[in-house]
Amino acid sequence: MECPVDGAVLADVDPLNVTDGMLDDLWTQVARLHAARLAHGALNTHHIALSRDGPAIFEFSSASVASQNDRRPADVAELLVATA
Repeated sequence: MECPVDGAVLADVDPLNVTDGMLDDLWTQVARLHAARLAHGALNTHHIALSRDGPAIFEFSSASVASQNDRRPADVAELLVATA
């Protein structure tokens, strides 16, 4: 997938170049997304870009507003596995 910002898709980045600060910023963005009751639906390394300004979540075609079937925990699980 083409990176929508000036940077690289996380899936293509050498894990040694991923810092704790980048991951902290990413999890802060996820928390904000979820606080707005939005679930990404496909939160993996192919939908995160790393730019000079930090990580950026993109590709929201599977996103949904949280409802009775809350998908936010699945976002957390998928991103945790993807960045482990």
